[in-house]
Amino acid sequence: LREVIETNLLGTMLGCRTAALHMTRAQNKHGHIFNVDGAGVFGNGTPYFAAYGTTKRAMPQLMRSLNRELAGTNVSVHTISPGMMITDLLLRDSTAQMRLFFNLLAERPETVAAFLVPRIIQVARSQPPLRGAYIRFKTLPGAFASIAWNAIVPGRRYRFFDRHGNLVEEE
Repeated sequence: LREVIETNLLGTMLGCRTAALHMTRAQNKHGHIFNVDGAGVFGNGTPYFAAYGTTKRAMPQLMRSLNRELAGTNVSVHTISPGMMITDLLLRDSTAQMRLFFNLLAERPETVAAFLVPRIIQVARSQPPLRGAYIRFKTLPGAFASIAWNAIVPGRRYRFFDRHGNLVEEE
């Protein structure tokens, strides 16, 4: 419990403070801080991951609060929402049944990065500088659409894991 809260919430807050202090000293450049949300951000329950969901629910609030605190400075805070990605962390305690669901909703990190990185760069280069951009790989309706699409389109239902939840090798 402490590890999750200290990493996801306290670590983010301390990182923001340190970054903002350094960025405000470089007054000739505008700095951008990007924090990451996750499951629970919409206020939905995260059974067996309550601490994680709680910390991720805090990210939009932190973004709004810090942007108000940093108004009049050269620092902006933003949130990115990568959605569910096939990572070692996701798979660590997953069951075969959970992995079958990952086929429907999750994406590979490189797919998410190809979407997010150009948008992050666009925000960072915006003139005048943006404050409080919220960049989402998938919106809630987009997540539901992915589940439906991947469930009905041939070849998509078992794109990462086979019927038994075993990892499918990439082609």
